[in-house]
Amino acid sequence: MSRGVLLFAQNNPEIDYVQIAIFAAERINKFLNVPVTLATDNRDYFEKTYPDKISVFENIIDVNSAYNQKKQFYDGSITSKILPWKNFTRADAFDISPYDETLVMDVDYILNSSNLNNIWNSESDLAIYKTGYDLAQWRDTSSFEYFNRYTIPFYWATVFYFKKTASARAFFKIIQHIRYNWAYYRLLYVIDSPTFRNDYAFSIAIHLLNGNTNASNIANLPGKLYYTRDRDVLVSSADSSMTLLVEKCGHVGEYTLVKTDNLDVHVMNKYSLARCINE
Repeated sequence: MSRGVLLFAQNNPEIDYVQIAIFAAERINKFLNVPVTLATDNRDYFEKTYPDKISVFENIIDVNSAYNQKKQFYDGSITSKILPWKNFTRADAFDISPYDETLVMDVDYILNSSNLNNIWNSESDLAIYKTGYDLAQWRDTSSFEYFNRYTIPFYWATVFYFKKTASARAFFKIIQHIRYNWAYYRLLYVIDSPTFRNDYAFSIAIHLLNGNTNASNIANLPGKLYYTRDRDVLVSSADSSMTLLVEKCGHVGEYTLVKTDNLDVHVMNKYSLARCINE
């Protein structure tokens, strides 16, 4: 069976997701030693700007999202901008993946270990993280446990695994249906924000797939998902270590220094991640 990682990269006017995807793919090659496919709407930009990096990817697949929405992107706890956010194509992962077994990752999920290699040849058709761990430790994480106190458990679409099976295909058909009918589903599940989020769509699909109950037959990915919020700042990433400034409780604009070793971390502050790549 073929296996590999699928990354999505769709630039906005300030964040070069293609560059971040290249960085992520190089680490995937290092720690997982599997091929990587890039799905992007910026092929021409990639080929002109990073021609020496094309070989990092086994395949480049053209995607195009007809949907547009905006999101507030933070660079630490003080600075932020509202920018376009193209996140609708992940629901098509099953259709476009060239692999029998696929890991899909956010490009800002930075590998520092080979932990995810334990998922290959899984008995499960689908696997995802249900619980995330905030490196700040003090922040309220209830919104990453349930959408709100009225609704269903939260699952992270940051990283997930699937096989090319009929049951996985059905799961992604449900996600596509939710995407096309987001205005209805966000009201049904009492979601305040009109912004479509893959985390919400995947969580709703899991809920529907399990007969509208909170019980789940979806397997958990190996290990734990660690993350830093976009109010935090990545200082450096080298070898299998990361150094971060994590938002300090009750002190806006002040931070605590944190260093990690051999932990895969979802770095939500793309600005600081880009600076580390460029440095």
